[in-house]
Amino acid sequence: MSNVTGVGKAQIEKRNRALASFNQWEAEHPRRLQNSEQIFACLGTLYALLPAEARRRIEDPDRNGIRIMHRALRHLKSSL
Repeated sequence: MSNVTGVGKAQIEKRNRALASFNQWEAEHPRRLQNSEQIFACLGTLYALLPAEARRRIEDPDRNGIRIMHRALRHLKSSL
């Protein structure tokens, strides 16, 4: 049995076993970050671990990454 993309039955069954294995692992390891405040605290900690020179370096001169991050942060803040 094969579908249009050429994926066979054995491949589908292998993927299903992998997904079942992940689902079991996920059930045994619940997410620890439950709210936006915890996420912001983790982001701040990760940022603080960066060397000062890396924090000053401008990798994105048009600041597109900053705009995307600000948009994401506004979305998280609105969910508080």
